[in-house]
Amino acid sequence: MPWVERARDEWMFTDEPMTEPTDEHDWPAAAFEDGSRGYASGYSKGLLTVVCGRAYPPGRPLSLRLQMADGPVSLSARCIGSRRTSEERFDVRMRLTNLTRAARVALEARFCRDVSGE
Repeated sequence: MPWVERARDEWMFTDEPMTEPTDEHDWPAAAFEDGSRGYASGYSKGLLTVVCGRAYPPGRPLSLRLQMADGPVSLSARCIGSRRTSEERFDVRMRLTNLTRAARVALEARFCRDVSGE
């Protein structure tokens, strides 16, 4: 994917909106501090899954930004592990370490379904 191969500091921690399309599902764009880019594909109980072009070892601290509907959300996490999904993509699972209430609400609104039936 061409958006994964962009230069390291193109828009990582600026205030510019991340407008790059992520994939056919339009998941929230994710940008790591080291320049890797991808998209968030799942969230549940403090665990976030991001699909990106790079694998990370378990225990590695990660800093990333997600482009949510209400604006960018900065997160810190520890990698749980990475799994290759295709020739150039990895599912990176991480435990969020600085999850604020606002960020949690935004992630739950995007990824969690209301199971109460209302």
